[in-house]
Amino acid sequence: MGKAIINNRVGVCAGGGNDSGVVSELIDNGVNVLISGLSRNNEYSSAAHELEKENKINLIGGTHYSSEKFACIAMCDYFNKLGLQSDFLEDTPCLQDL
Repeated sequence: MGKAIINNRVGVCAGGGNDSGVVSELIDNGVNVLISGLSRNNEYSSAAHELEKENKINLIGGTHYSSEKFACIAMCDYFNKLGLQSDFLEDTPCLQDL
């Protein structure tokens, strides 16, 4: 089980949050809470999950789509301001990411 948020800091990583390098960076910076799009424990992410467990990092998963869609929405706003028509197409989050 994790522990309370330390230093009033939370790490957010929309892409790559299931990577050991990201987790190591959190540890080096005294952050013990990670919000990431991908929290599923699989062959790729097992080392990151083990590192989180050893260092009592609290992991909060939000699905890949849900954590990255806001950047896409912002890009549509940016393009529209430039006079380039763009629309964000809503989709359904993939719950298998969790």
